[in-house]
Amino acid sequence: MRVIETKTGRHFGDAKNPLLVSVRSGSAMSMPGMMDTILNLGLNEQTLAGEIEQTGDPRFGYDTYRRFISCSARSRWACPTSCSTRS
Repeated sequence: MRVIETKTGRHFGDAKNPLLVSVRSGSAMSMPGMMDTILNLGLNEQTLAGEIEQTGDPRFGYDTYRRFISCSARSRWACPTSCSTRS
């Protein structure tokens, strides 16, 4: 993580300049469709403000946060898609 932080100039958990990463579980054998990918890991209420400030686009920031929560709910808590996509 330190290498990525150094190369990008962003820091994981930094509220002003957040580093967001995508994480995929690994396996020695390819298993398409069996491994979940978590997008935008590192996004939370504090880093969201920094992301919005960096992009200048609140709608993009909130949509990214919504997708992170949705992805986490499906992967971590086996929440069906319908419960994570309600308006």
